[in-house]
Order: sequence, then C-alpha cells, then structure tokens
Amino acid sequence: MLHDNKEKVSGELMQKFERLCTTTNQVRSIVHHLSAVNETVFKGITKARSHASEVTKRMRGIRTYSDAFKRIAPYPASSTPTHKLSIENNAAEQRAKYASARSEKVESLSRNAMEIIDKINDISAFELSAIQTRLHKLGKELRAINRTSGGQSERGCGSEVGHKTLYSLLEVSRVVEEVSNNLNTEDAKKNWTAITSNFTVLQQTVTSIEENVKETEGALGAIEDVRKNVASVVTSELESVRTSLCEARRKLGSATAYHVSMNQRFAKADEGVGEVQKQTTAVQKLVKQVRSDAESYRHAEKTATGAVEESKQACLKAEESAAEGDDEAQWAVKEACEAAKSVALERERVAGEMHRMREADRSAANYAADALRVRLNADAAKKTAAEARANIEELLKRVDGQINEVEKRFNDTVASLENLDFTHAPTACANTGITAPSDSIEDLAGAVVNFRQFVAETTDKNFSVIASTLKESEKRMRNELEGVRKAAEGAKSMLVRATAIRELSRAQRGTTRTALRRAKKALREAQEAADRAASGCLPLHKQVLRILTHLS
Repeated sequence: MLHDNKEKVSGELMQKFERLCTTTNQVRSIVHHLSAVNETVFKGITKARSHASEVTKRMRGIRTYSDAFKRIAPYPASSTPTHKLSIENNAAEQRAKYASARSEKVESLSRNAMEIIDKINDISAFELSAIQTRLHKLGKELRAINRTSGGQSERGCGSEVGHKTLYSLLEVSRVVEEVSNNLNTEDAKKNWTAITSNFTVLQQTVTSIEENVKETEGALGAIEDVRKNVASVVTSELESVRTSLCEARRKLGSATAYHVSMNQRFAKADEGVGEVQKQTTAVQKLVKQVRSDAESYRHAEKTATGAVEESKQACLKAEESAAEGDDEAQWAVKEACEAAKSVALERERVAGEMHRMREADRSAANYAADALRVRLNADAAKKTAAEARANIEELLKRVDGQINEVEKRFNDTVASLENLDFTHAPTACANTGITAPSDSIEDLAGAVVNFRQFVAETTDKNFSVIASTLKESEKRMRNELEGVRKAAEGAKSMLVRATAIRELSRAQRGTTRTALRRAKKALREAQEAADRAASGCLPLHKQVLRILTHLS
C-alpha cells in the first residue's frame, strides 16, 4: 500500500515536472522569438537608414544637376526645360520630405519596439527564474521519493523537449495561454497577460516598421526616377547649349575678319596721312617759291618805276642841252625821248602783270594756311580714329574674355557632373571656324547680341551695351578715316592748284624780267642820247647812217 502511494505521488510530481519543463521551453521559445523580432526591427532600421542615405545622395545629385543647369543655361534660362526641372525638383523635394518622415517614423517605432522587447524579456526572465525554482524544488522531491522507492533518481528537462520558433501573434498568444494555465498563479497570469498585450503592440509596431520601410523604399524609387529625368533634361540642355555656344563662337569669329578689315583701313589711313604730309610739304615749298616770285616782281616794279623817272630826266636833259643846237643835237634829243617812251612802255607791261601777281601771291598765302589746316585736320582725324579703334579693341577684348569665361564655366560644369550619357562630346565644338568671315560691324554686333544670352547681368553689367557701343565707335572711326581720305584728296587737289599758281608766277616773273631788261636797255639809250645831245657828237655808226641818208 505504501509503495503504491509513493508511485502515485511520484507520478503526479513527474507530471508537474514535465509540464514545467514544457513551460520552460515555451518561455525560451518566446525569448527566441523576441530575438528574431529584434533582428527584424534592426533590419528595418538599417534599411530605413540606407534608404534615407540614398535619398540624400539622389537629392544631392538632383540639386547638382539643377545647379549645373542654372550655370550653363542661356540667360535668361530656357523656359521649357526650366519649367520641367522646376516640376521635377518640387516632386523630388516632396518625396524626400516624405521619405525623411517615414525614416524618422521607423526610428521612433524601432525605439518603441526595443522597449517592448526589453519589457517582455524582463518579464520572461522573471517568470523563467520562478519556473526554474519550482523545477528545482520538484526535482528534490522526486529524488527523495525515488531514493526510498528505488526508482529513477535523476530527471531533467534540458534539451529533450525542444523549443520551436514562433512567427505569428496567434502562436505566441497560444503559447502564452498554455504557460499561464500551466503556472496557474495569479501573479503569473497577470505577468503573462501583460506579455500578451505587449506582444500585440510589438506585432503592430513591427508591421508598421515594415510598412514604413516599404514607403521609404518606394519614395527612393520615385526620387531615382526624378533624378534620371533631371539628368536627361540637363544632358539634353548641355548638348543644346554647347551647340548654341559653338554657333555663337562661330559668329564671333567675324571679329578676326573685322580686325583684318580695320587694320587694312588704318594702313590706308596711314598712307593717306603720309600723302597729306608729303603733298602739304610740296605745297609749302611751292608757296615759298610763289612768294619769292612776288617779291622779285615787287623789286622789278620798283626798278622799272625808277627807270621811267631816270629816262624822263634824260629826255629833259637832252632837250635843254640841244635847245639851240644843230640837227645832230636835235636828233639825239629825239632818240633820248623815244628811249624814255620805251622805258615807260616796259614799265606799263610790268604794271600790267601786277594784278595777276598779287592774286597769285594772295592765293599762295591762302594755300599755305589751307595746307597747314589740312595737315592738322588729317592728324586730328587719325588720332580720333585711333581712339575709336582702341575703344573697339577694348570692347572686343572684353567679349573675348567673356567667351573664354563662359566656355570655361561650361566645361568645368560638365566635368563636375557624373553619370550623364551624352550623344556628342559637350566640351568641344565640331568646327569653331567660319567659312566666309564677315568684316561687317553689323554682323559682329549681331553676334555680340546673340552671345549676350550666355552672360548674366551680374557678370558684366555693361555687356548689354557693347553691341551699340561697337557700332557707335565704328561709325566714329569710319567718319574720321573718311576725313583722312578727304584730307588726302584735298591735299592732292591743293598741290595741283599750287603747282599751277607756281607755273603762272614763274611765267610772270619771266615776263617781268624781260620787260625790266628792255626798260634798262632803253634807259641806257636815253642816257647816252642825252649825253650826245649835250656834247653835239653822234656815235660813229649813227654818223655813217646819216651820211648814207644824205647820199641817197
């Protein structure tokens, strides 16, 4: 009878022991499940953070492309790509904000999940400790009974009752319910009810974490699509701007042809100024000669006037000397007075040239002044044209500087971008030369106006007026070079007229010299006749002439 009672007690204790072993493994299953949940939460955080990092990277790429577009797009920026980029950027910003909010939500939920897991682990550890205490007590009782009855003395519940991994809230709830029933104490039930509630919240939290991770992943995909769209717009615009920039550079190549034309015009102007200097020097020389001819004429006129007076005196002297003389004396008187008339006649010839000589002298004086004025005007015109030319060269230098700056900015921008798929190399022009360069200032100014679209107002505030200033400077230079040309023509014409005046003055000087020579000869004859009248003696040749006259 006693033996039967011990067997019965031992069997009951064993059943309790086995139930507690089962409960122990179930609790360990719950702990193991919490480790899996913890890993799930950690993976969710990792994914969310990775997605957030990728969102930041994609957004940085979008902003880089957008900033690049602003730097390289013509000024003002093209409306269609700008509008499209604005829409894409706004969409990306909204997605980025949403992804950031979802990522922060995952962080918050993960912290909550960790707290719940810690709380469940604490309760599980406490309960497991209580169960282990009860198992230890039951083990002692079993060993005591078994020693007296000769049965099995040792019994453990280690690994022979394995634990399974729990995946669903339903399974966890079932296990918790079984554990609670097995323990069958108020404190245990209270604790395991708390575990059940926390498991419910934990499951909801993990589900929310997974949903938010998916949302961040979806936002990342949408942002990547935007990045690709923006990259496509920027790539297309870069190629378009490079084409426009190359065309602008090609048109601005007319500056070279314009420089050649301008240099040729200045070379002609230099020749013109040289001709003006040469011709005005020749005019000054001719004027000097005309003035010398005029001075000679004035001297001849004075000499001729004196000769007239002297011949008159000779005539009077002869008349006084031969008042009562013979025929020879009267003949001498007649010759003296005839000679005096010849002197007076030559004096009239000299006087007859007076008006033309004075006109020649006056014209020569005017030519001298005009030659000086033409020379000064030519020099002044060339100087003014040179100033206009310097202004044009400075403007073109500024334009060239802007071209180089724009191209450098463009090339640096292209070099700073990554993962762009270009159809054509965007950093070089296929052909920057022009087949038929134009030297027209209108074409050059037009090219400057066309290039202005690449220059922001902040870069060169006065760039917008370069084209008009170029045309104004060209007009000024052209007018002044025309002045040089006209001065050269005027100097040439003046030289022709001065040469004609010189020829006239030279002829008048010759005529005057001839008349003066004849006047001097007539004066000598008058003086000789007067002397003969006074002495009554005729020259031998006249005596012979008189004898021949009488004989006939």
